[in-house]
Amino acid sequence: KPMVPIANQPMMTHIIKLVKQHGFTNVTATLFYLPDAIRNYFGDGRDFGLELNYAIEDVPLGTAGSVKNACGAALKDTLLVISGDTLTDINLAEALEFHRSKGSAATLVLTKVRSPLEYGLVITDTGGRIRRFLEKPGWGEVFSDCVNTGIYILEPEVLKEIPDGQVFDFSKNLFPALLKKKAPLYGFLAKGYWSDIGNLDQYREAQIDILRGNIQVAGTQAAPYQPGVWVGEGSEISADAILAGPALIGSGCIVSAGAFVGEFSMIGDDVRIESGSSIKRSVIWSGSRIGAGSELRGVVATSRTTIGPQVAAFEGAVIGERSYVGERAIIRPGVKIWPDKQIEAGAIINDSVIWSAGTGKSLFGRLGISGTANMAISPEFGAKVAAAYASLLPRSSSAVVSADGYRVSRMLKRAVMAGFLSAGINVYDLGSLTTPVARYAIRALNAAAGLQIRLSPYYHDQVLLEFLDQEGLNINRATERSVENAYFCEDFPRAAVEDIGEVVFVPRLIEGYMDGLLRSTAVDQ
Repeated sequence: KPMVPIANQPMMTHIIKLVKQHGFTNVTATLFYLPDAIRNYFGDGRDFGLELNYAIEDVPLGTAGSVKNACGAALKDTLLVISGDTLTDINLAEALEFHRSKGSAATLVLTKVRSPLEYGLVITDTGGRIRRFLEKPGWGEVFSDCVNTGIYILEPEVLKEIPDGQVFDFSKNLFPALLKKKAPLYGFLAKGYWSDIGNLDQYREAQIDILRGNIQVAGTQAAPYQPGVWVGEGSEISADAILAGPALIGSGCIVSAGAFVGEFSMIGDDVRIESGSSIKRSVIWSGSRIGAGSELRGVVATSRTTIGPQVAAFEGAVIGERSYVGERAIIRPGVKIWPDKQIEAGAIINDSVIWSAGTGKSLFGRLGISGTANMAISPEFGAKVAAAYASLLPRSSSAVVSADGYRVSRMLKRAVMAGFLSAGINVYDLGSLTTPVARYAIRALNAAAGLQIRLSPYYHDQVLLEFLDQEGLNINRATERSVENAYFCEDFPRAAVEDIGEVVFVPRLIEGYMDGLLRSTAVDQ
């Protein structure tokens, strides 16, 4: 969760900048789940102007146990504890000054909330000394609206109360023990913004709060574009696009003509929004693509998702990273699509997609396999699907591969060739030619199959893979199903090193095609 983006930066970035702003320059992050993601991003902290170290837990030790594990017995200075997955602009320097002025052993930073049921309640006397705790009460137990923010200031001797190597929690174990011992335990009621981002509703609300100006976050790296709209460096906004603030668009984005980005939308870096698409109250993470004519309302689309043309997704829907939603699909409110899923074109998704690979195991459409170029139809996909087709061909046979003249098609052609070669299938490389010439070449060269790559005739950012049989015709539905089964089962043949296929470049093929065409159409005078 610390790496989830808030205003296009990992949540933990805002905490790192906050502690630096208030004079804390020696920071240790306690990590357990996917620690390398955090270490690789933040490094040693020098880019943020502080020293950043890491303490890795082999097993979870609880909130207090993890801090004891990180600090050890050598701590001599006052310690600030703050969660990396909250959003706040609380003045930490004021909290530290309060702590020292009271001679406190441990100070809890408190805030007031409208609904305290999900938080630990704290009651203090007029001097701020804590008199009582209650963890996550029912309404009948609510005696205060002051809640524990999870931000603590501790003196070194407090850590001696935490047992080594055991699960131990601040709220459940340490603070009640200190209270029982009548240790000087204080609560500092802070001003400012604080949100414990524990669920998707709170996540979306935090983004909206930033856009409303309820909290100031540093370093969003975006400049005012028009009233209420901020745009990052290198983004291209069509003069015919419509933007309505408050909204934030990251760096390197493309917003095409006729696209609409509406209020309370947060768009990450390197996002492409195609013509006629409409986005409102949504959070789009970096590297995603929104297809032409799609409508997103209150949606979270995570990193590198591809939303096909004319997709509709509604309030509370979440689309996991690297997932692909086919054209004209409908994602109902509250549906969660987990990472790496494929949603078929035209599908209506009423329930969350968690365990399955997607909504079905159909790759082929009317003409072959189509999808967003370099996203759904990536080089990795091209190599795998070619290997799947190769599994149906006779060993050491040959396949014809060609593409139109576009760069993306030529790139995918090389990936497709690699898939065939890896299965021991020889490849006739026709270069950049049209589909009719590829059909002719299969028969002329006595090849077992062919694969033609070209841009879709319907959408400029879609690419089409046409699978051809030994007669140069599009493969039938039975063969399509066999390719799909091999692809989804990953039943790919792998040739031995000495049996890897060979590439043969075929020159002057167009002349042979034209000669044959002229002969077949010759008319006696």
